This record gives sequence, structure tokens and C-alpha cells, in this order.
Amino acid sequence: MEICESCNKGYMRDYRVRTAKKNHDHRTGNKCDDPECQGPLNDSIINFGEYLDEEIQDSGYYHGDKADLMLSLGSSLRVNPAAEMAK
Repeated sequence: MEICESCNKGYMRDYRVRTAKKNHDHRTGNKCDDPECQGPLNDSIINFGEYLDEEIQDSGYYHGDKADLMLSLGSSLRVNPAAEMAK
């Protein structure tokens, strides 16, 4: 997922977009597809020391509470707040 820094539009990609050489560098080098915006696009990866978007975090807790079954693939579930979403 790439997200526009200017207009906040998201673009799902079926190819790798991460190009950063440093951990907290999120710019992909691509531009927003909206001709009126053309803002820089960022990857949506959350690195250690960065915070989840509050809306996404709240949604995770909400859906975690409502779920009858939750699958966790490729995670030790040791990093909070995501680890707390699975009950």
C-alpha cells in the first residue's frame, strides 16, 4: 500500500514499493495518480519505534473484540498494541 503524503489517498500495489535504504524513510519515489495532486507516495510499513495510525488501531481493537476467530500468521504476538488485539 502506498499513501499520498498530500491528499492521503491509498493505492494498493501488486508489486514491491519499498525503496528506502534507511529504516524510517517511507518515500517510495512514486507520485500520486491524481493529476491535481501529484504528491509524493509513502509506503505503509510500520517500523519499530513508529506508531500505528490511531484510526487503524481503534479498528483493530473493535474487530478483535467482535471476532469469533482470529488467525495470526508470522507473528510472535509480543509487540503491543497489536499483540493485545488478539484475545
